[in-house]
Amino acid sequence: MINKNQNLSIHQGGTSPNLLKGMSLAIGRIDSRSYPGKNVILFTENGKRATEKFKEIEEIFGGRLN
Repeated sequence: MINKNQNLSIHQGGTSPNLLKGMSLAIGRIDSRSYPGKNVILFTENGKRATEKFKEIEEIFGGRLN
C-alpha cells in the first residue's frame, strides 16, 4: 500500500524515469485515494499540482526527479 507521505519516483512502464525531466517537479506527496485509478497527483514545491496518468509506480525513493 502506498502511503500518501512517501516520496516516489514515478514513470510509465517501458519509459525512462527522465519522462518528467524538464518539468522541474519536486516530488512531495501522493494522493493515495487516486492511486487505484492510476491517476497520480504530484505536489510541486510551490504548492501547485500537476496531475499525470501512469501505468505503474515502479520504485520508491527520497529525493527530486531531475
